[in-house]
Amino acid sequence: MPKQLLKILKNGLLPLLLGCGLFFINIRDSHDWGDDFAQYLLEARNIKQGIPLDSSGYIQNPDFLLIGPKAYPPGFPLLLTVSSSIFQDEIVGGQFLISFFLLMLGWLFFLLLRKFKTPYLLSLVLMVSLLYHPWMLEQKSQVLSDIPFACFILLTCLLADPKKGLWYYALAGFTAGIAISIRSIGWVIPIAGIVVMLYYSFANKTFDKKHGLLTAVAALTAIGINTLAGYNGFSGGYSSSIGSETSFIETTINHLQLYFNELQSFIEIEVNHWHGLMLFLQLLMWAGLILGLTKFKKYPFLITFLFGYLALIVIFPFTGGFRFLLPVVPLIIMVANTCFPKFVKFQSAVTIFLLLILNIAYQPHRQYIIAKQNELVDGPQMPEAQQLFNFINTSLTKEDVVVFSKPRALGYYTHVKTAATLWEIDQNEFIRQTEKLGVTHYLAYTDMEYFALNDFVLANHQSLEILYRNEKFTLYSK
Repeated sequence: MPKQLLKILKNGLLPLLLGCGLFFINIRDSHDWGDDFAQYLLEARNIKQGIPLDSSGYIQNPDFLLIGPKAYPPGFPLLLTVSSSIFQDEIVGGQFLISFFLLMLGWLFFLLLRKFKTPYLLSLVLMVSLLYHPWMLEQKSQVLSDIPFACFILLTCLLADPKKGLWYYALAGFTAGIAISIRSIGWVIPIAGIVVMLYYSFANKTFDKKHGLLTAVAALTAIGINTLAGYNGFSGGYSSSIGSETSFIETTINHLQLYFNELQSFIEIEVNHWHGLMLFLQLLMWAGLILGLTKFKKYPFLITFLFGYLALIVIFPFTGGFRFLLPVVPLIIMVANTCFPKFVKFQSAVTIFLLLILNIAYQPHRQYIIAKQNELVDGPQMPEAQQLFNFINTSLTKEDVVVFSKPRALGYYTHVKTAATLWEIDQNEFIRQTEKLGVTHYLAYTDMEYFALNDFVLANHQSLEILYRNEKFTLYSK
């Protein structure tokens, strides 16, 4: 067999085949109330119809910006236009799209491991362990941008190879621009490029063309995609006052503890046995990561980006838990694996053995996910919600404003305007916010703890008219 064909089979076909099981696990025709997914699907619909991204019935509450902006960057909605054109069901199509990008993420992770001299079999086992990790299997049932964003991050890191020419850095800049158009935090990539460019320019007394090119192409690509999609980046967003009840130092400390626990739990999850093994692997990960972050000269761009990304999510006043960590989890694993001292003579064999035991420990969780994947998720697709949407679409007008805890999800399935207030406020503040938003209807949901709305309905039930009620929802009007 020719060497080139053998290389393609080993580094391309085999890893991809091992990941094809993703297309058969946790694909479902329902979605939870998440709200973000509805915003992405709505933007994809707007793109296909040629109308502005933020054209929706969602009224953003200036007192509750944390719930999300009126528009997200257009990169992921652009990808969703492809899946929604192929699949009749937008939820199923979105999940297949996420599964595809998770497969690509695993393959790029494998290629990066090989690039950094990780043994072949260990690279395969690490890739499979990541792809079929229970948290990744659960995450891919969400129609969200995290996995596609992570995929383009890894592709950028793979292309930004100091041994390659300028064309590779230009391509890295292009993929970085796509990443930025998916998630705004992707601007950390060109910033990392600037840092590395300045470092080499001062250290070597010559201008660093490669990272300068990466930075320029990334910025131009991101601006170009956003401009073509009609996204100006100022359609709304998170307020600087989020988390103002705690100081900057307290927020940073709290987030450090949170993400530390998230990484610990990513290894341990719900495992009833092997706690000694979990602790050992956690120690290996932390030791390798700490050592890796000091290897700037060896992996300048990758380490700079990883450090910058982790620093940003730690100081950012809002947290998304594991979602915020997911885009860099493959890099954390790779750095920890690559940079940990080779103190074990048969380190590769020992690591593979430990990973196999770890995957055995994860199996009950995977089986639970597979067993539940055909069950209807508590969300917009359940019968009670569909009945409610039908009533709203036939009985309310486009001028009516409904307050609900998941306003963007409600807005995606109905034609009315939607809004939300802070969930835990007193009655006077709730009334003030709803009057400012022009609310005409109140939607209560038995399975969601919207304390302010529930308290308002309880206190004013005699003056409110019940327009619609089923086992889950009650729609009131003034």
